[in-house]
Amino acid sequence: MNVNSELKGYLGGFDLTDVFQLISQQQKTGMLTVKSAADQVVLSFKDGQIIGMNPGMVNQEFDLELILRKSGQISATRLNSLRQEQIRRNISLEQMLVEHEVMVAEEIGRLNLLRIFEALECILKWKKGSYTFQPTIILHETPYLPPQPSDFILFEILRQMDEFTVFEQNIPTVNTIYESVSTFASETDDNIFFEDFKDRLPVEEQTILELVTKNNTVQDIIDKSLLGKYNVYRILNSFLESGIIAQKGEKAAASGKVSGSGQLHRFVTGILYLSLICFIFLTIAAFIPSTWLPVSIPGRNPHISPSKNVISRYFNQKNKAYHKAKSLLHQ
Repeated sequence: MNVNSELKGYLGGFDLTDVFQLISQQQKTGMLTVKSAADQVVLSFKDGQIIGMNPGMVNQEFDLELILRKSGQISATRLNSLRQEQIRRNISLEQMLVEHEVMVAEEIGRLNLLRIFEALECILKWKKGSYTFQPTIILHETPYLPPQPSDFILFEILRQMDEFTVFEQNIPTVNTIYESVSTFASETDDNIFFEDFKDRLPVEEQTILELVTKNNTVQDIIDKSLLGKYNVYRILNSFLESGIIAQKGEKAAASGKVSGSGQLHRFVTGILYLSLICFIFLTIAAFIPSTWLPVSIPGRNPHISPSKNVISRYFNQKNKAYHKAKSLLHQ
């Protein structure tokens, strides 16, 4: 095939991954436009490497300005002011953010790379549409983004997509709200351990854990962390498997109220009923003389109520767990 020839086709008839491999192997320079019924993404390649992306989504997904608005890390007023100055000076929003010291170049570079990852993952899932690769030297270059080998990017995205299906089994919806798990007998011990534990985590995991403690949904965490959906799901899944967090409830899409699932509600109700029955039984047993009991209870102390005994054992177990965890942290 001629290196300078145009390449076009329809999604479904020709795998888009083959197009990327062809561009990479032949070190093509040009623009790849991928369209669905309503959306499109334009990628710029130089010598087979990705150097830029221009999304054209109806919902403005992957748009840098929208991502920054959702994150809350810059106010809408400040962002509007920067946008107006950017249009007047005819420079990129990325340059404006660096000039006004809102973000550093490295942060913007990572965010732009993340945008490309998520846009590529999106178009790889499209079942209908078309693509066109047009060789040209007039390219859209994304600021502060080093050239990215397209074959490596493709391999990494396919790996992430494969792992993501596993994460979704534990995190089925972006409306889910999690909370940190109470581990110790006292709230003070919990707070001390939590801060000590959090300080030892990588920065990305610290960010996610902090957002979890503020009653955010999974979607809120994705928007505010600027770490991307894959990384947020990966870290949350790790926290869930480690028992660091647990599901608190789910935010209803319409009302915005947090409610647990019906299954969770039935489970908790059952536990409460069972606890009540056990409490009544143990309370009655506390006032029954030992000689009246049909079975001798080993080690039974008639001066200590069973309920106090249970509570005492609970606190002893929690404090042992605390001291064991604390010793592990300081090793």
